[in-house]
Amino acid sequence: KESAMALSQLFITPEKDLEGKKIAVQATTKAEDLFLHKIASDLPQMGQVNFFSTTNELYAALRKDYVDAIAGQFQRFQDAKIPVLWRPFHEAEGTWFWWGAKGAEVAKQLYLLMYEHYVHHYHLDHLLWVWNSRLPEGYPGDDFVDVVSVDVYLPHYEATDYAADYQALIAASNANKVAALAEIGFLPDAALLAKSKIPWAYFMTWSKEFCIGETYNTKQRLKDVYNHERVLSQKPVLTK
Repeated sequence: KESAMALSQLFITPEKDLEGKKIAVQATTKAEDLFLHKIASDLPQMGQVNFFSTTNELYAALRKDYVDAIAGQFQRFQDAKIPVLWRPFHEAEGTWFWWGAKGAEVAKQLYLLMYEHYVHHYHLDHLLWVWNSRLPEGYPGDDFVDVVSVDVYLPHYEATDYAADYQALIAASNANKVAALAEIGFLPDAALLAKSKIPWAYFMTWSKEFCIGETYNTKQRLKDVYNHERVLSQKPVLTK
C-alpha cells in the first residue's frame, strides 16, 4: 500500500516481566571497556571468530554481556510466537555509542556477528532485523536486513515528510527494503505524507521531553497525526 503507517505500541513487555533480568544497557561494561580502550585494531570478519565461539577476551565479553543475555529474553517471545523488530547497534554512524566509536564498518561487523549467532546458534527465527544508519559502508547487506531505518532529530519544528532522509537512507541501502523512522523528535506531517507517499512503514517519537509536555509535539499535532486516515494505530489518540 502507498499509505504511510504508524505502528503505535506494537510490542509491549510488562515491567514486572523484566525485573531481575539482565538486559543490555548503555552504561560501560567490561565488553565496552575492552572495545573502546584495549583493542587496537578493528574487528575481524565474522568468519574469523566462528560466530563468537572464541577464547578472545573481547568476544567472550561481548557474548556474555550482550548477545547471550538478550537471547534468553528473545527465546520467550519466540516460544509465544511473537515477532520482534530488533534494531541492534543503532545509529551506527555516530561516535556517541561504543559500537560506532570505530566507524560504521566496525558496527556492521558487530551486527553480522550477532545476526549469525542468533540465526544459526540460537535459531531465533522470529526476529525482524532492523538496520539503523545512513552510511553505505555500514550496510550489512540485503541478506541480513529486513528493515532499513534512520533516527532524525530536527533542531526545530517544520512540517515535513522526512523525504530527504528517506532518499539518503535508501541510497545507502536498498529501495526494496521496508523503511522506517526508528526515532524522531518531531512527528511527521501526515498530510504531507499522504501527498508525497514517502513509504515510511512506521515511526516512533522518542520519550521524555519529546512526548511529555508540548515543547516538541503539541496535543493538536498528536491528534492530527495519529488520527489521520492514512495513519494506522491501535486506537484513536487524544480524542478529547
